[in-house]
Amino acid sequence: MLTATIWRNQSQDGNAFYNVRIVRSYLKEDTWREASSFSGSELLRLSRLSQAAYDAIARHRKAERQAQKEAA
Repeated sequence: MLTATIWRNQSQDGNAFYNVRIVRSYLKEDTWREASSFSGSELLRLSRLSQAAYDAIARHRKAERQAQKEAA
């Protein structure tokens, strides 16, 4: 299973930025583990997941800009 985790950070000067962590989870002997390496057969799914994360960040940034306009 591939998972992208997105979190929002704020720099010291107040600007927001986003980070993304992508991992591959797998079950080994009843224990879930994570890896940061991907097989060739996972690359297309990794690409699509990266695009989805990019799109989600774009939506968040747009919502933040809209909220700032409404607050002004």
